[in-house]
Amino acid sequence: MIACTQTDILLFGRKTCSHCGRTLARCADFFGEDANNPDGFTSACLACRAEMHADRQQQRIDLREYERRDWLELDLGGAA
Repeated sequence: MIACTQTDILLFGRKTCSHCGRTLARCADFFGEDANNPDGFTSACLACRAEMHADRQQQRIDLREYERRDWLELDLGGAA
């Protein structure tokens, strides 16, 4: 991947991440490609997308662990 240069910033401008609010150069170094977006880049920066992906993965792991618990050991609020 080629780093964004000052010329790229002048030509393509900057973009604000919809997740963290940082203003970054509008290039593939900071934003993923998205053909459905008019400017061709995702609305969230790569760092935020990585963080969101890690959070989503942890939620899936937590859900699987919860589902694996023995249902007989759960406290069902007085139901016997």
